[in-house]
Amino acid sequence: MVAPTSQLMSRLPLGLIFAVFLAIIVAAVLVTGVLPPNWRQVPDLENYDLVSARYEPIAFTDLKDWHADQLVDALPAFVRSCTRVANRADDAPFNPKEAIDLKQKGTARLGTVADWRPACVAAQEIDAARFSDPNALSAAVRNFFQDYFTPVHVVAQYERRDGARGPTAHTQKTGRLTGYFEPAYEARRGRDSEFSAPVYRRPDDLISVDLGGFDPDLAGKRIAGRLLDGALRPYPDRAAINQGAIISKTAPLAFLRPNELFFLQIQGSGKLEFEGKDAIYVGYDGQNGHKYFPIGRRLVEDGVLSLEAVSMQSIMDWLRTADADKAQEVREENKSYVFFRQIEGREDDELGPIGAQGVQLTALRSIAVDTRFHGLGTPIWVVAENLERSTDQMGWLLIAQDTGGAIKGPSRGDVFVGTGREAGDLAGPYNSIAAFYALLPKSVARNLAGDDT
Repeated sequence: MVAPTSQLMSRLPLGLIFAVFLAIIVAAVLVTGVLPPNWRQVPDLENYDLVSARYEPIAFTDLKDWHADQLVDALPAFVRSCTRVANRADDAPFNPKEAIDLKQKGTARLGTVADWRPACVAAQEIDAARFSDPNALSAAVRNFFQDYFTPVHVVAQYERRDGARGPTAHTQKTGRLTGYFEPAYEARRGRDSEFSAPVYRRPDDLISVDLGGFDPDLAGKRIAGRLLDGALRPYPDRAAINQGAIISKTAPLAFLRPNELFFLQIQGSGKLEFEGKDAIYVGYDGQNGHKYFPIGRRLVEDGVLSLEAVSMQSIMDWLRTADADKAQEVREENKSYVFFRQIEGREDDELGPIGAQGVQLTALRSIAVDTRFHGLGTPIWVVAENLERSTDQMGWLLIAQDTGGAIKGPSRGDVFVGTGREAGDLAGPYNSIAAFYALLPKSVARNLAGDDT
């Protein structure tokens, strides 16, 4: 898992990214791309619980910018996802983590492996080398998606909490898209005064519990801790770990500057470079179970940063210039602490880290999603704005290949932007209103169209 990838926004339990400190903007984006006058209005959902998703089939012709995107660039990512499907049983649910309803569980609505296998076979048979004309290849790929899939608008459904005021239900047709990246940091094999923060391996005594295994109503919820006197107790928080609470339980993979370890833990994966001689890749391997606290909120409350100015870059700039003790105090307000493992077998240096699906991520074509509502490997058409792309194109195709702790809900996504500093500069400002359209096999979409749940 590339991990709690969007922790700056509340991440943990993914998924980043740098804007939970920003007001959550939700609005009605039409598939035509025309925004109503009140699109910036923020609905008050404080007294509502997300209970389910509705999947509304539409036509490809109704997808904003469908004929503008270079779908050829997304096809290799989809094929890589298909390799994770190939050896699974036909009757297995395509998305084993799907929760049809967060209160009432049922059979999976997103189909079985058999429903998806024909599309995977067809995608793998598209040989780009056979096309001398790029336009012919582009047309073939577009026809492939249109022949095997139906777009469905993924809509979040909320219910009012008991005793609260307001309508009993709320339907939200848009959500939010953010971006995350794989950082590259200088590292040391041993501790020194500058590189003093250990990149810890997962401790032997850390226990992670999927509560859904004990109570179906708790599906998707996890806790972590350690056994003491026969009972599961909270694991040490960030401050205690900084004071050496687990030093006998694990060993560091490397040492970073304290601020850079903090941001590595937010991203969940990264490249560690040892004085220009060699490098290793590390990935998420567990978390101490404490709730993530976005330190940008603290800096806004203290008047250090304005709400509008909060970003990964502005927080990092403040941490770098602040007194070391004050910076540590602020970092330790986030009690969450992430552990890592060294990633081996990275086959293609042009691709990113290995995501939750077990395949390498593709910059600007891979997206982290909430697997209660989207199966890993699903093509997802996203319509979003203000992403500083080189064109006015608002819609493009992404493949669900990762998860993230803050990526919660059917209309929430975190696009993988790339590796290194430039990717970080691009990912930081990503925070856009977005609409999400899953491309599902035609048979699955037909079943959903007749599903009244």
